[in-house]
Amino acid sequence: MKVSKRNICLIVLLAAMIIPSLFKVYVAGLYLTFYRLAVPIILLACSMKNIKFSIIESQCLITFIIWILYGFFFMILITGVSKGALKELTGLILGAVDIYCLIRIIGTSNRRLFLAINIIKVFVVLCILIGFMEIITGIHLDGSFYNNQDFISAQIARYGTINMNLATGFQYNVNDFSSFLTFMAPLFAIRTSQKGRFIDLMALVSIMIICVRNRSTLCILTLLICIFLFVLKQRKNLLKNYIFFCLVIILIGTIYIASIQMCNSSSENHFSLIADLHNHLKNYQTHQGSSFNRIMLYIDTWTAVIDTKFLGIGPNYFVKYFTIHPSVSGLVNPHNFWLEILSQYGIVVFILYIFLLVTLYTKMIKIFKYKGNMEAVVFSIMFVDYIIVSLESSSFINYTYQWILIALSIAFIHINQWENKVHGTKSGHFIYNLY
Repeated sequence: MKVSKRNICLIVLLAAMIIPSLFKVYVAGLYLTFYRLAVPIILLACSMKNIKFSIIESQCLITFIIWILYGFFFMILITGVSKGALKELTGLILGAVDIYCLIRIIGTSNRRLFLAINIIKVFVVLCILIGFMEIITGIHLDGSFYNNQDFISAQIARYGTINMNLATGFQYNVNDFSSFLTFMAPLFAIRTSQKGRFIDLMALVSIMIICVRNRSTLCILTLLICIFLFVLKQRKNLLKNYIFFCLVIILIGTIYIASIQMCNSSSENHFSLIADLHNHLKNYQTHQGSSFNRIMLYIDTWTAVIDTKFLGIGPNYFVKYFTIHPSVSGLVNPHNFWLEILSQYGIVVFILYIFLLVTLYTKMIKIFKYKGNMEAVVFSIMFVDYIIVSLESSSFINYTYQWILIALSIAFIHINQWENKVHGTKSGHFIYNLY
């Protein structure tokens, strides 16, 4: 890899988005994290001269501007200024900056897009290795809830014991870490180098093992859905992709079964996807368990949305609202990214953001239809992945890695539009029009 200003900015920006709390320093009443320090510096490093926004960039920019301004006005006029709301809105501002900087750094260079994907893979593999270290040793990083003595004491008081041999990586809890790995998993289907194919395969299998070990049922289902969609979309490329993904499925199945056998024999540690799904259904029918609590929270959240006439309850106000107006479930965190946006920011912001994602998804499908390239397939599947996996964590809105998908998708559209113009001009006609 050539060392250049752009490449350095790319590495630092992606590191900040994937590992935002690499360090945390308390300064003047605020926590200064790697992410909050790196993103503004990268913005200053990005050229602001002769900036012309494409239609899709403008749509993205307008969506975030309305989202952020609506949140600020709502906070000031209705809910009042709070530290949590300011933190969440600052996170959205930095998220918009992330997208802008990543698009500008990649530009119309297909080589730099692949470099970005390779960098992401390296960081994800690092997280996977840390996850296995945690599973083997039971030792966790400072940001994990396993280093929270109050949480450990509460778990021991409730269950009599606590299993420390689960993976949290740089995330707070097991579901957060599993969601992160599942969200990034499709990128390993993109062949960025011939030598790295075995690593891609092992990374996919390792992600499945960690999700199984963490008992993250929704993430396991999401991974299986993504594999199915990929095989379905690539059914015509039998020799190139079927063999690889048949191997993936066989290895995942084999190691999945092996991982079940490696679990302790006690019922609380034994995990089976079918049995776990059956337990979720059984618990829901008996009005207990996490599935029942989540659905009750969703119903109560929808009631709150209707009560506010679809205007929202305010940024970062979900926990406070359901503390004042308790849900039947007893939960106070949204456990659903889409209801989190709808309930806090209202119907207008929700529709604008969904429309942005749908627009990007349809453009990926359009590119795949005309060019049949792997990146279009992977990005389109990642949007499906995004919709499902964001239901796993208790709150998803502050996760910085989610903006990577939007940025890479827009950069990919720019690259294909530029190539189309170049080749179209040479041949005297345009092959297709993304806009």
